[in-house]
Amino acid sequence: KFATKAAILQRAESGKKKSKLGRLGSSGAFNDGTSTKKGQKKGLSVGAQMEEMNLERKTRGAICGVIAIVSLILQIFIVEFKHQNQDQDTSFTFALKVTNSILVAISIGFLGLYYITDFKIGRKTMDVFEGDTIFSSGHLILFIIEALVLLIHSPPILTFQVPSSAMTPGNVDRGWHNVSYSSDEFLCVLMFTRLYQIWKIIFFFSSSNTETSRSIIVWYEEDYSHTFLAKAFFYQNPFLSSAGLSICSFFAFSYIVMVFERSGDIAYESYSTSLWLILVTMATVGYGDVYPHTAFGRVTVALCCLLSVAQIALIISAVFKGSQLSAKQIKVVHVLEHSKSQTELKIRAAKSIATAWRLYQKSNLGGKKLEQVAVFCEQLRHFRTLRKKLSVSFDQGTELLFKELLTMREQSETMLAEMESKFAK
Repeated sequence: KFATKAAILQRAESGKKKSKLGRLGSSGAFNDGTSTKKGQKKGLSVGAQMEEMNLERKTRGAICGVIAIVSLILQIFIVEFKHQNQDQDTSFTFALKVTNSILVAISIGFLGLYYITDFKIGRKTMDVFEGDTIFSSGHLILFIIEALVLLIHSPPILTFQVPSSAMTPGNVDRGWHNVSYSSDEFLCVLMFTRLYQIWKIIFFFSSSNTETSRSIIVWYEEDYSHTFLAKAFFYQNPFLSSAGLSICSFFAFSYIVMVFERSGDIAYESYSTSLWLILVTMATVGYGDVYPHTAFGRVTVALCCLLSVAQIALIISAVFKGSQLSAKQIKVVHVLEHSKSQTELKIRAAKSIATAWRLYQKSNLGGKKLEQVAVFCEQLRHFRTLRKKLSVSFDQGTELLFKELLTMREQSETMLAEMESKFAK
């Protein structure tokens, strides 16, 4: 409602500007009629220009992220193809590396266009001061950091070996032996750092990344940043975000462990072995039937342990949030419980009356008072116990609900009045 009201007020303000420009043109303030039309068009298309620039920024950022993920998949294919061919370079792998380098260059180009557009939008939304340059605003530093991450890949002319050590499987007393990794394998592992691009793609097409959402966030004096949007996304989609992070990290760590461990243990030639290792690690079970032997593999599993603790906390938070009732739902549940208790109370009262009537009709009192008969006392005791539980009557509960609705309506009217006064200024 607030966003709709703001849009209506913005259109009204644009209409006022248009009529004002028309009056100035008719009074001779503008000698050239073309300049008046250009001024009207410019005044009316500010919102459209912002939406167009925002769409352009999102498109460039999304293309950069998609190309970066495709480049990672292509690098994995190169590594596995070479591993099946005893790490021999062929003309086919050389062509794949050239293609991968071209994809990296294209992704960095779209990344630069994204930051340039973001800088222009910051100028228009006053997020960037008028005297700031692309360096002083921080856009250039962010571009360099992100470009260095995207630049990690296996170029066709670069070949080297990364030495490491591994423990001999099956016998701890044999000590450690040397192993090595090819440049394609080592750089492929480092390329998994670009998985953050998945979050950026989700952010670009989320409902929070619109000009209306930005205006609402700025209205409440909040910082429109990736941190706030990540918190908002997790708050709105707790199960989706926690499940997505867990699944993505599960398969990524499994592949990294397989790449590092198959040089020291032939059992890790199968992807299922590393999947089982990461599964028992992330579940904090650790059966001990499989474990890493290489130094890099142990470092990877250690990082997986730390990340799994955070993921378990996120999952618990998501389950807790999903099982919680809102304030309105709690009130509805209370009213339903009260209505059910009222029905049970009526049934108990009817049973007590029916019992008393049967006793009088059959003359089974035997000279006793009604309160002294065990059957009637039992029914009456249940009736009084249930009546004590009803601390608030149904009419009082209804009155509380109506008071809450009136309070919410008054708050909404007050906030709309504040928005109208602010837009009027």
